Amino acid sequence: MKAKSAPQNVQGIVTVDLAPIALKLKGLFINIERELERKAKENPGHRCFNQATVFLRVSTLSMYNSYEAILWLGSDAEETGKRPKKAMLAVPSITRTMIDNLFTVGFMFDQGQGSFLPNYVWYAKSSYRDAWEELQRYKKDFPQHDDYINFYENELKKYSAGLKKHLQVTDAEMSKPSELRYWPTITQALKPNHQLSPECKKFLTWLYDWSYREISQIAHHTAWGVSKIGVFLLKESLDTERPARIEGDGMERFRSGQIANAIVALLCFASEINRHYHLNHDADLLQLWKYLDKLPVIQEAWDVRYRQFLSS
Repeated sequence: MKAKSAPQNVQGIVTVDLAPIALKLKGLFINIERELERKAKENPGHRCFNQATVFLRVSTLSMYNSYEAILWLGSDAEETGKRPKKAMLAVPSITRTMIDNLFTVGFMFDQGQGSFLPNYVWYAKSSYRDAWEELQRYKKDFPQHDDYINFYENELKKYSAGLKKHLQVTDAEMSKPSELRYWPTITQALKPNHQLSPECKKFLTWLYDWSYREISQIAHHTAWGVSKIGVFLLKESLDTERPARIEGDGMERFRSGQIANAIVALLCFASEINRHYHLNHDADLLQLWKYLDKLPVIQEAWDVRYRQFLSS
């Protein structure tokens, strides 16, 4: 996977030049964000829709920002003294955020049965519960910081008022935050108590097994995750032959895999937004999917979910 410079031959790695599609990919995300903004303006009196659209605009901008950060960290262009190769080891945590973003939006759309607004309200209320529980911990464990506790409590009141005003959440609901439902993680969503459509469940299961599990282990610094990155950090302590191999083929394999994970999350996210809102970007998305189909992760995502949504 090459972001800028000429391909290098590393056994077992498929080389894809991203330069020909860079502008199209960026333009796609710019257009999606602008179209979401226009949709909000078309419904000035629909407060819940507007709030949900703002959430999706932030999600869209966040996805592309994370992708650009990963490309910068993983670029093979020389920037002596600014970006060591091992900076790439921080990428799994960013990719995990991208996949969580993709999951959140995809889960909302799937659960909404054509309208994700009820599930956005659930999402917003669960955030209030999380924040309220955090405040209770502050009050219990750090009572001496009453200035911060008062500030946090006032901010939470403002958030509560916004939920009641924009999302039609009732006073009765907000008076019992401990009874508000939590928003699930991707692993919780796959449990039987969440009624996912068969297509969405198949896709989320694939997403979890293909990349989310491994990058989460790296991000959470589990023993298995440490084993994935430790060799790059300890290479100078190894014998004279192995460091060069680790710095070369080893890092290239790691880098390629992480960039591929980011690209598939980005394409999946754009495809989900496009499908839900009928934004007419099928042709552009199809071109991007087809250009990148030499990557196994792209091929599998296409076969598992997006082949059925995008005309070929």
